Amino acid sequence: MFNGEESSTASISASIIQGSVIGPATYTVTAADLKPLQPGSLTGHIRRRIDDTHLVVHSVNASTRQQEMDNIATWAAANNYKLNVSTSKEIVFQNSRRRIAETLPQPLPDISRENVLKIFGVTITNHL
Repeated sequence: MFNGEESSTASISASIIQGSVIGPATYTVTAADLKPLQPGSLTGHIRRRIDDTHLVVHSVNASTRQQEMDNIATWAAANNYKLNVSTSKEIVFQNSRRRIAETLPQPLPDISRENVLKIFGVTITNHL
């Protein structure tokens, strides 16, 4: 109540309120069960920081990238999140010293492929 007026109640339909003080900690706890589909085969390694998630897929398992993204989207939906593909990016690391030309995997649908990413203030290029 403020100045004699009372606000109406509203339900919260999100798991974490973006920008809240407890948001990062809540995401870390919630994301503890987010795992790649095939962790033992170097398919993926998931890194979680604050409210961002990074999936790293080894080149020998590049064909599983879409399944891993679908897994993340399914996990997100089950936890009342939504995977924002418009802000999702893909970078394919290449060894510029190799003399053999590498065939890059096809880009994932709806996710832009970049040569340079900035992650937590650190600029990373596809040639490291």
